[in-house]
Amino acid sequence: MRTNAVACAEPYGADAARAIFIKGGNAVDAAVAAAFAQCVSNPLGVGIGGTGMMHVYDGAKKECIIVDGSVTIPSGAKPDIFLDRLLEGRGGTTGRYPVRGHPNQYGYQSVMTPGFVSGAATAFERFGSGLVTWADVLEPAIELAIEGFNVYPYLAEYYVFEPSNVPNGLNFGERMAAFPQAAELVLKDGRPYRVGERMVFNDLGRTLQIIAQDGADAFYTGEVGQAIAADFEANDGFMKADDLRDYQPRLLSPLRGTYRGYEYFTSRPPARGLALITMLNILEAYDLAQVGWNTPAYVELLARVQRRSFIEVSHFLMDPKRSDATLERLASKEHAAQLRDEIEQGTDPLTLAPDRILHSEHTTHVTTADERGNIVAFTHSTGSAGASCVVTPGLGFLYNNFLGHFNPRPGFGNSIAPGKRGGGGIPTIMFKEDRPFLAIGSSGGSRLISGVMQTIVNVIDHGMEIAEAIAVPRFHCEEGHTIYAGPELFRAVVAEVEDRGFEVQSSTYMGCNQGIMFDVRSRGLRAGTDPRGGRGIAYWPE
Repeated sequence: MRTNAVACAEPYGADAARAIFIKGGNAVDAAVAAAFAQCVSNPLGVGIGGTGMMHVYDGAKKECIIVDGSVTIPSGAKPDIFLDRLLEGRGGTTGRYPVRGHPNQYGYQSVMTPGFVSGAATAFERFGSGLVTWADVLEPAIELAIEGFNVYPYLAEYYVFEPSNVPNGLNFGERMAAFPQAAELVLKDGRPYRVGERMVFNDLGRTLQIIAQDGADAFYTGEVGQAIAADFEANDGFMKADDLRDYQPRLLSPLRGTYRGYEYFTSRPPARGLALITMLNILEAYDLAQVGWNTPAYVELLARVQRRSFIEVSHFLMDPKRSDATLERLASKEHAAQLRDEIEQGTDPLTLAPDRILHSEHTTHVTTADERGNIVAFTHSTGSAGASCVVTPGLGFLYNNFLGHFNPRPGFGNSIAPGKRGGGGIPTIMFKEDRPFLAIGSSGGSRLISGVMQTIVNVIDHGMEIAEAIAVPRFHCEEGHTIYAGPELFRAVVAEVEDRGFEVQSSTYMGCNQGIMFDVRSRGLRAGTDPRGGRGIAYWPE
């Protein structure tokens, strides 16, 4: 029987997790190894200069906890720092606040204090098996960086994920032209890498060797951290040595929801689990099997539920002041009933409030499970493709660019203020009769939320196995009457949905789900990895 499994978008990440399982490591050890390998083999989307949120189910204690390694706004970023350069409108597909010259999107001033390394180390120390070392879990990533790896299709697609014309921002090619240090790192002779060509990151390999030898402190106060602090001071970055020294991950209780007799736990703000809870709470009143999977009526219903949920929760992201009581009210069935009434009466708003936005980002996710009953759903990111385009000489990695997600206008819940956290997806673990049933997470900005929701509904309401539930066509509606749909959605369905008043735009960017499903009776498990990604999947034993 297969008793250990990993699902992720990067094949090299799955290889790393499998190697740790073979050495006796548990789900946490394997997830950390996979994530560091992802930081090497997906350099445009994730990295050690980014954010991480790990949802852990401790099989022995039978409890869920979130290790929050979110990025934090550094001390040098003041609330009005970009106010005199603020442009009107929002950043279109980038979901960022536009500022003249784009300093909050690219370059040293766009970078928030990274939490990935500290969060991963904390998870390893608190929840790892103790049977493998920190050096063991970093070894696959070091080997990938120094010996190199062949570019696979999913990585090659990162170069063209963003449209050629990005409103209020620079497209990928323009950023590479403006930041030669990033271009040197991720381009081959000035052009994108092609499938089958070999990528080598010697500087990153040496950085990882230092972290493997000296621990996570090397990144924050040791040799690596000192190089980071000196580089940002020399280039007018907001991040200071004190920000690195003082960074601490948090251990959080997840938000709880229920759906048709299943109990699930997911992330709390600044991550976006509240949106998932809101969607499922609204949908619970409908017989979705009767409506019919991906029929025009079904697409319209789920699109309206998505839109209302996104607009509702956009007010509560990036704001650390929300109390548990407020979150419990927002996650309640009673609150969902009010939103459902608005949808059915046609009184629900169509657009986000002008001071709020659900942002898009390039991210990845790894889900693992082991024979001891431990489960991990780990989402991490550096922001948009290519992120800040900042590379500290000799370190070999890109930093995040999450500061552009925060409002340059002071006085709002999502305004810039030192210490605020950002980033994070919806790593979710679901139970049936107190036994693990499904663990899932995704990449894709706000589309990861609609993607995870539809996968859960596919499994519970439509009886799909995890691989099918992840692979079938999905769609996304965030505001207005625009639905983004995978090109696989039937043309006849699209035509009728448009007759119902929606504009349907074809999009291949539908998030990239990674899930593991558990057989409650046999306690066996099955992994599902999204065909929209690199299909990194592995079991042990085979």
